[in-house]
Amino acid sequence: MSLLKQELRKQIPRVQNEIKQLIIDKGDEKISDVTVAQAFSGLRGIKAFVCDTSSVSADKGLIIRGIPLLGITHILPEEVFFLLLTGRLPSKDELADLKKDFSSHLEVPDYVWRVLSEMPDDAHPMTLFNTGILAMQ
Repeated sequence: MSLLKQELRKQIPRVQNEIKQLIIDKGDEKISDVTVAQAFSGLRGIKAFVCDTSSVSADKGLIIRGIPLLGITHILPEEVFFLLLTGRLPSKDELADLKKDFSSHLEVPDYVWRVLSEMPDDAHPMTLFNTGILAMQ
């Protein structure tokens, strides 16, 4: 089992218990009032769901696990991924293990490329992305 999976296996029960306790303690509390206009404008500035991995502030920008984006521009994408999932940066061994795991999944099967090549030339990039991901399942 990968080192990341081992770490998540340790963390998940704690997080599950924290969520259960939060629902017990605060389950009836209101988060926010939202207008129809706010819903259609992307909920900017509205607390609409619980997310402890990142937040976006009008004055501070993107914050990932409590760290401003500009504070982690020097780290690798794999380190950001690990940070998002675990709340901390990986050790040297964990980073090497994660890179090895990622490298084993780099090949896109030929059938996925065939599916994508049959899409209309004017297909939206997100449509292509979603189709490719779904084809790989």
